[in-house]
Amino acid sequence: MYELITDKTFDLKNTIEYKLSIQVSLGGFSFSVVNPEENRLLALKNSPLKISNETFIARRFSEWIESEEILQQKFGEMQIIVSTKNFTTVPEDFYLTENSKKLTGLFWETDKDTKIIENKIDPFKLHLLFAVPNQLASSIQSSFDNCSFLHPVKKICEQTPDFISENGVILLFDANSFYIIVFNKNNFLMANSFNITSANDILYYVLTSIKQLEIDAGKTQLFFAGQLFQKEETENKLKDYFKSVKLLNPGSSLKFNPEFFNQPLYQYISIL
Repeated sequence: MYELITDKTFDLKNTIEYKLSIQVSLGGFSFSVVNPEENRLLALKNSPLKISNETFIARRFSEWIESEEILQQKFGEMQIIVSTKNFTTVPEDFYLTENSKKLTGLFWETDKDTKIIENKIDPFKLHLLFAVPNQLASSIQSSFDNCSFLHPVKKICEQTPDFISENGVILLFDANSFYIIVFNKNNFLMANSFNITSANDILYYVLTSIKQLEIDAGKTQLFFAGQLFQKEETENKLKDYFKSVKLLNPGSSLKFNPEFFNQPLYQYISIL
């Protein structure tokens, strides 16, 4: 889906009443527009790119923004979802703002060219910290001065299906990497990110992660979302191990017209 898709009720002159969500990653950019009053999807576009590293992402983002007429408008609410493997979670009971931000240096290399963003994940009483290159943050803020920065893991954690009394695993794919988020009885256990080159990589990282948590794959529900990597092969490999393997679609509260939005929406779950 490279062309802009819009609902017939979308009004370019009325964007101040809409919510704009943009995802930024090395795999490209995408955005959605939602009418929050009705929770109705009004516009959606994906612009896949191959960006070699975060050094170039700010320039490519600025070029992309300038090329999209709809993004020149003023929106009532704006959120920027930055996909990065440089993130960590801290339980609320152990979170101290300044000390926790200093701890990020233990998980990834930090420097003066990086900005640390904090998200709260209220359903699981967590704080999520992630790194955004200063150039990218400046580029975003120059275009959207009142936007909020979010991490995809926060977005997914706030849209989790009901795992009832079972274990749950969500895999969120983005270009040649994926996030894994693990739950037990609706409790958050862990989140991590891995680079991948094959479906076997996915199988290895997923099974190793849940084994470390002493979770039985045969009693675990697994959900896919995002730009799936080698979809059919990956699904077939994981079905041999997990109780069930399903796609993670937006919640039923999101309204959309399937006549216009006929693409699989699980691909865009982090901006919906």
